[in-house]
Amino acid sequence: MSSRPLTLEELKMEAQKLSYLVIRRDREAAWYPLKTWSGHSSGVTYYLIGNKVLVKNGLGDRVCWYVLA
Repeated sequence: MSSRPLTLEELKMEAQKLSYLVIRRDREAAWYPLKTWSGHSSGVTYYLIGNKVLVKNGLGDRVCWYVLA
């Protein structure tokens, strides 16, 4: 588990090390392959917390949560 700030590529590498293969936005039904997921536009930071991903903008405000499986 990592609560340090990550780039999109770092997030994907860390999640794959933990055997996560798919991602979906919290409270949505559609799953997407983690390998091809494009994340958010630039200017955001990702935090891997258990099987969840917190996305924050440049001001440190929460943008959204994602779930990994």
